[in-house]
Amino acid sequence: NNKILYNIQTIFSLLPNLNVPELVSSMLVKTNDMHLVIYVSSLIRSVIALHDLVVNRIRANEEGGEEKKEEKKEKEGEKVEAANTPSQASCESLGVRDWPQSSFSSSLSDPCKPGALRYVLSGEGAVGDEETEESFGVGTLVEVEDGSVLRWTAGKGEEVVLLTPEYRGLPVPAIAAGFLLLIAGTVALSRLV
Repeated sequence: NNKILYNIQTIFSLLPNLNVPELVSSMLVKTNDMHLVIYVSSLIRSVIALHDLVVNRIRANEEGGEEKKEEKKEKEGEKVEAANTPSQASCESLGVRDWPQSSFSSSLSDPCKPGALRYVLSGEGAVGDEETEESFGVGTLVEVEDGSVLRWTAGKGEEVVLLTPEYRGLPVPAIAAGFLLLIAGTVALSRLV
């Protein structure tokens, strides 16, 4: 139909010319800026969510660990030893499987708070503070009654892997702030160029 073809031709002739280099460049810059904002905001959101998860996990381990220790002491009526080999059930009740790990192959100075726990996943050697020293092996659970610095010494050719309920990793908020500064600097430099 000629009328329809005429209307389609008129519509296409009225469209603006989008092949102007200035228009293309400004559209690309605007689109890239919007995508960068979306990307950085999703990164910030995920870092904050990860930080909250770690903080909640630490809080839950501290609260749950103290309650479980008190219940266990009341039930058994025994005093917890400084270093013992707990059963599989008591390891599961403490949540040992979820604790972060650290390893060393010679010696380690480990500052501990009162009531701190350390579980030996692999390796053998000796552990002690200024007054006492005991040997340890795989499956040993060490409880610090008073806050002190434990000196761990690995056996010859041994690598010792310790599990501890405290988070001793990198500071997540500082890393996130550094990453944001890097992104902001990159954006500022791209605007100058």
